[in-house]
Amino acid sequence: MGKFPAEFADMLSARGQVMLRQGFADTARFAGWSANKDTGSGQTPLAFLPGMLNKTWAKQARHLLDATMPAHVRRIESRIPPETISGMRRNYTERLPKSMRI
Repeated sequence: MGKFPAEFADMLSARGQVMLRQGFADTARFAGWSANKDTGSGQTPLAFLPGMLNKTWAKQARHLLDATMPAHVRRIESRIPPETISGMRRNYTERLPKSMRI
């Protein structure tokens, strides 16, 4: 696979195709949870739907991403400068710069 398919439907398994044809109306049945289970927000909870993507496509997509992404990303490492910690007057009342390690 040299690129991702233009259509989402091309990535789906047979089970995913059935769900797509049904318009995702019966997501609860596919996800294995009751439609009346709600988080209290009045919205449908996020569903984990295993088996919706074609396994062969998913493997090829992962290999495509592994092959193409390194050219577009770089390692980021940013530590909190020590002087911002030692210079604090009171705990948790002053802001520290954000830190990340990827």
